[in-house]
Amino acid sequence: MSKISISKTSRRTVSKTDWPRLKAMRDADIDLSDIPEVTAEMMGHGVTRIAGKVVPRGKKRLTMYLDAAVVEFFKVSRGK
Repeated sequence: MSKISISKTSRRTVSKTDWPRLKAMRDADIDLSDIPEVTAEMMGHGVTRIAGKVVPRGKKRLTMYLDAAVVEFFKVSRGK
């Protein structure tokens, strides 16, 4: 089994993108004719993933801040 070597130095290449023209473009200038519109039906078939794992429908992500004493209480009570 060979080991993959990743060099810390990057090989810089000159971009062939016309950045000034791209930055000057408006949304209306972009041709979207070959990109299908996303419908509600398509969205219904979508799957939500977090860190590669499927999140079951009906669940909501929640972020909350708790007092350190509350966290410690649950750590201690869970160990019993």
